[in-house]
Amino acid sequence: IVNDIKNKLAFVSLDYNQQLQNSLSQTHSIYEIPSGSIINIDQQRFCCTEPFFKPQLLNLDSLPIHEAIYQSINKCDYQIQNQLYQNIILAGANTMYNGFTTRLKKELTHFLQPNIQFNLIEHPQPKYSTWIGGSIFASLPIFNQYTISQQEYQEFGPNI
Repeated sequence: IVNDIKNKLAFVSLDYNQQLQNSLSQTHSIYEIPSGSIINIDQQRFCCTEPFFKPQLLNLDSLPIHEAIYQSINKCDYQIQNQLYQNIILAGANTMYNGFTTRLKKELTHFLQPNIQFNLIEHPQPKYSTWIGGSIFASLPIFNQYTISQQEYQEFGPNI
């Protein structure tokens, strides 16, 4: 039921604070559960996605997604950073929320220096893209070069 509610009603707001104010005067979304009972859903529709951009709302000590993208790209060799910024691929089920791409574009535009051009690419199958990528990687002949055995892990621990 929760997954169905999330898929049908949740969205990413373009302006969280404005959306909070607007939600006070707007009608609630309703959802009928299998028993026939009605659930009113209001701010939960967009509050559940806001931690992507403001993880502190859940007291998480992690970066907002736009800052994580920035830091990840800037840790790469300078010569390929521009190419990486031009090919930011949105993959995974969480990128399917209505408004996700628009909000991420807004946050990156405000966060990045004006001379940095970027491009967000929506994967055609975002829900399964991580599994598809993992499957492709696992089928490559070089896959075993990037794995460790349970024995190696037990001997060296997570720092291996």
